[in-house]
Amino acid sequence: MVETDLTPAVTDELAIVLVEPDRASGLAELLQQYLTQSLAATPCKVEVATRLRGEVVFQAREIDDVSVRIAFTGRAVELRDGDGAAGEVRVRADFLSLAHLATGQASPLWLTATRRIELACPAGRLPFLLRVLGLLRLEDPAAICRRRRRRGIAVVVVVVAAVAAVAAWLFCGGGR
Repeated sequence: MVETDLTPAVTDELAIVLVEPDRASGLAELLQQYLTQSLAATPCKVEVATRLRGEVVFQAREIDDVSVRIAFTGRAVELRDGDGAAGEVRVRADFLSLAHLATGQASPLWLTATRRIELACPAGRLPFLLRVLGLLRLEDPAAICRRRRRRGIAVVVVVVAAVAAVAAWLFCGGGR
């Protein structure tokens, strides 16, 4: 039987689950801690996490056999030590860079540009990977929610402008 630690639950909708916590690596514990803190502090991130589906593997560069597979199922985020080579979406870095990424001390873009982390994923899974990396970052919750509201307002403005442009085109005889 596989032992599962269902604490801590972030909300009623989402739990951070460390599978087999007695045998978990330091990397698994680190990622669980940062995900728990980040999601508990920011309801906007909980909404994002519940919509994510898929797996990402984080691998410590110093020790090839240490990797953590994080599965997003909608109701839970499950962290499991395991084979990182089989993961389609992967983040490989030294332990310190993973810690800087998770705590928001460094951006994924900067760490990738300076070759401190390696990202591997098919082009179609890149939005998934970027959302996962965003969930790890500890940020001011109010700033995240403001950014999401601004993004929503920008989408509404673009849609209204497009509808207005089509209406003007049709009104001026462009649709004949």
